[in-house]
Amino acid sequence: MIDDFLRYGSNSDHARELTAAEFMKEKPMEDHVSFLRRLYHGGYGLNTDGGKFAAWYAEEGLLFAQGISAEYRPDARILSWNEAAERIDTMLTAGTFASNVELEEALGTERRQIAEAVWFLRQDLSEDARDRYLPSLADMERYPADTGRDRIADRIAEPEFRSRFEEDLRAFITDYAENRDLLRFRYHRPAELLARMEELDLSMRSFSSALPELPPVSAFITEDEIDRTLGAGSSYEGARGRIAAYFAEEHTSREKIAFLKKEYGEGGRSHALSLSSGSMEDYDSRGIRLRKQDCVDVELSWANVVKRIDRLIGQGRYAVPPEAEQNRNGSGDLEATVVDVVENSGIKTAIVDVSFACHMPDCLEMPYKPVITQALPHVDHSRPTYRIGGNSCLSGDYVGDWSFENELKTGDRLTFEDMNHYTTVKTNMFNGISHPAIVLQHLDGTIETLREFTYQDYKSRMS
Repeated sequence: MIDDFLRYGSNSDHARELTAAEFMKEKPMEDHVSFLRRLYHGGYGLNTDGGKFAAWYAEEGLLFAQGISAEYRPDARILSWNEAAERIDTMLTAGTFASNVELEEALGTERRQIAEAVWFLRQDLSEDARDRYLPSLADMERYPADTGRDRIADRIAEPEFRSRFEEDLRAFITDYAENRDLLRFRYHRPAELLARMEELDLSMRSFSSALPELPPVSAFITEDEIDRTLGAGSSYEGARGRIAAYFAEEHTSREKIAFLKKEYGEGGRSHALSLSSGSMEDYDSRGIRLRKQDCVDVELSWANVVKRIDRLIGQGRYAVPPEAEQNRNGSGDLEATVVDVVENSGIKTAIVDVSFACHMPDCLEMPYKPVITQALPHVDHSRPTYRIGGNSCLSGDYVGDWSFENELKTGDRLTFEDMNHYTTVKTNMFNGISHPAIVLQHLDGTIETLREFTYQDYKSRMS
């Protein structure tokens, strides 16, 4: 049973191929352990001849228990991450962990994953850096994304190319430590990418398997996964705190149901269960539906959701009220002012003195809709409803819609909550739009201006 969890239950894409590629390398066992900690996340359920078994992947190791949950079970068996690594190594050696096709494709799968990281790193170089760094990738410019990534994956297999690219990457890493503006977006981890490239030069072990494919298994969504998903709240910013605060008050079950329907609205999200790409959470007026690849769907009525949240709160496993959660204060807010209100084809747009394209590009890229303090939690077309437009000339510089208690007018203040974590690192000065000033509000209410931006900042970026 444990072996099946290790084979099937990581919740990561291409897990067996990537695991085989990792263990092929002649590396210390502790490196394999670190790899597994990143690969396995969340929980997994298996239907077996002996009944249902659940797993949860925790800091101390992999928890297993008979039944439909494992995370908080006192009788759960713990398999340490080191024991898991040794067990996988034994299965790979015996040819029972993966099919012969998966073993054959293992290194190619790893190279394609690395190639994708290389491709996006190259694409996200600033205009100034693109001509000066990673010259070994210069000929990739003429290819579309899919073709370019495939060609990089093929070239990564060549030791000569790897040597040249690693030298280029080391030079970039050295300069990037001094100048973070070399990358337009800073989620990249070039040092980790270099380490992965260098590992391809290690001595390799080989594994074989007589299995043309692995037998199918019957999986199920565990109670741990359901609880964790409900504990995340709705897709709206600050939802957990609002739900916890409301449930802490005196309300009937019927009132709680009405509150949750409004809080969640209609929609859904992917990667909802254990971060699995094959999972979804959907919600509508009837309740919540959870889906995960190879599992029977779980449908929860809103009455059932209320009971579960009440239980989680009673067990201290939900969320704290917003005043204790401090979510909004984590990175700071972006303050804006309405400068005009226009209407076209029945759509009202409030133009503000900040820009989604320049100050909040993540809202357009993900896309992501931030919480506005002065707006209602959900769109209600019976109330004044607006699209919010930025102040650049870009036609796509808008996000919407938001509803408000009253009509917006010129001079109204709008607060985009918890936005500075992206606003301060992804801003640009397209069209000459200035960066917002950075200010600090002290506990006594006084405002201290830490940085203001002028035309000279724009000019220096252009020269």
